[in-house]
Amino acid sequence: MLEELGAPIPGTLTAPASSAEATVATIPDSELDAIILKPELSLHPQRLLVDARQSPVVAELACKLEEAVTELIGAQWRPFVFPAGKHRGEGYRFFGDPTETLLTLAQACPYLSPALQEQVRQHVSKLSEPGGPLAGPTGSATLDPRKGEVRSPYDVPDEKLWGINNDIIRTPLARLYPIWLWAYVTGDFGHPRRHWQAIRELVDQQPNPWNEDCRNGYVAGLIADCRLAKHVQDEEAFARGLAPTRRAIRERLIFELAHPARGVLTEVPTGRHIFSRRRYLTPEVALLCARYAPDSQRKLMERYVDYHRSTWWLAWNVELAWRNESPYALPTMSQEIFAAKAMIIREPAQKLRKWLDIPWCKADLLYIQKLGWCIKRYLQSD
Repeated sequence: MLEELGAPIPGTLTAPASSAEATVATIPDSELDAIILKPELSLHPQRLLVDARQSPVVAELACKLEEAVTELIGAQWRPFVFPAGKHRGEGYRFFGDPTETLLTLAQACPYLSPALQEQVRQHVSKLSEPGGPLAGPTGSATLDPRKGEVRSPYDVPDEKLWGINNDIIRTPLARLYPIWLWAYVTGDFGHPRRHWQAIRELVDQQPNPWNEDCRNGYVAGLIADCRLAKHVQDEEAFARGLAPTRRAIRERLIFELAHPARGVLTEVPTGRHIFSRRRYLTPEVALLCARYAPDSQRKLMERYVDYHRSTWWLAWNVELAWRNESPYALPTMSQEIFAAKAMIIREPAQKLRKWLDIPWCKADLLYIQKLGWCIKRYLQSD
């Protein structure tokens, strides 16, 4: 059908908008620096906790959040194994990146009771001990899939009988953002200070060539690097990191403005598709998209999600059967869409609450993240 049109569709990957680069060039560095240096979360965790408990609805969500976090820190968990369907080579393993757990706990911490906050801190402290998954500058690449409690609500077959693909994880530079967020939320910068000499060298790392997240993780990691450099008062490292951070932000915005019609899903080497524009979405990257490309974000959401995937928010939904032999909608998809609706589209909290549904498994990191975003939207004024 596309060939019969005679010419590429403007705003797609084959015909990007030519004006994008010129438009981004007009954005002054001062605007980008304000986003780089000012964290969105400016209130003290205890203040957020008090505000959250004012509303009965938020109090109910906070209760669910505490239950989910208590489950998460109450045991050592294996990565979540997702079934393959009829195609035995299409199984997937999620939650293998320990910094994903750290990010989830950092996002949840401001809305937890003081007693549970302390338990979470102790849990993270144990994970950061020598030999632990969060030891070292940015932690281990993956968790051991054979150690810990099984997350899946079903019996997982012996791995000799089927193929399991590991989910794509953040690069070491991208994993720097969870490290920074935890330090910022808790006020404990001991870990990045201890490993600062190794951390400051991460700024030279290139983004993942697969580009499965439109470089969202890369941008977030560079922003975290700048913020940590400021905190430890390493002006040389800050000056070294600021230029590539500005450049990465501009390149990310050029892609956003050049592709207002398509470029939502990206195929990765395992054969699956990812909502790449929304993967590893952080408040900073979301703010860039919402501020400089609001119209295209809404149109893409309406076309590729609301219209084509009306059941996107349901765990174990109908899309699992679309490809017949293997699942198409994986747990990360609903999280990526939820993140965009919460942070870019800024849907009302009442809508987000309807889309929470149920966890995909025990100790579901994605469910905890959704609860946190939902509570946060209730506390925001717009």
